[in-house]
Amino acid sequence: MIIQLQGTRTGSTFFYKCLDFHPEITAYPEVFRISPQRFDLNILNKDNKTTCKIMYNHVKHFKFFDRLKGMKIVHISRRNQYKKPLSDVVSNIKHEGLEKKYYDPQRFLKHVLEYKNLVNEYRQLKNFTKYYIEFFMEDFIMPDSTMRQIESDRLCDFLKVSRMVLKSNSKKLTPGKPHWDYFKNAEEIKEIIGV
Repeated sequence: MIIQLQGTRTGSTFFYKCLDFHPEITAYPEVFRISPQRFDLNILNKDNKTTCKIMYNHVKHFKFFDRLKGMKIVHISRRNQYKKPLSDVVSNIKHEGLEKKYYDPQRFLKHVLEYKNLVNEYRQLKNFTKYYIEFFMEDFIMPDSTMRQIESDRLCDFLKVSRMVLKSNSKKLTPGKPHWDYFKNAEEIKEIIGV
């Protein structure tokens, strides 16, 4: 089994659909949405052409970090690590039905550091398996076809499948105005996180 590992709101559905696009790969979506009573951890022992999407919070909740050691891990993170908490906060602002919101800059910085620490924690898996590779989501969603080709080739080589450009029909979950436009104090937050 190939594990697609990443945090929430980091393009996990987009990347899962990239994997599912490849005819040699059988891709499962977020399998841990299934209740713990019904989920069979033996799915993790399937062949090397099968993938499943697993989020950091599922690993914590189901307490199976050790089970990932020695497995084939495709770790997805954000190059700009502030964008994950940015997406989280904007999603909540929209859920509250607000046009704009003041957000505590220190609280935002705390979210950025928490995500950075989580990424670094899961990067430690590379010390327990020779089958570990990391990608930045931005390299797959950027319109630069050259970068997508390079990263697709790198991923296909890692998974030992034929090379092809991996595509996704997944749409952005929060379309509309730029994320920073949802903050009353965007410049203040940008300054404290160094953007």
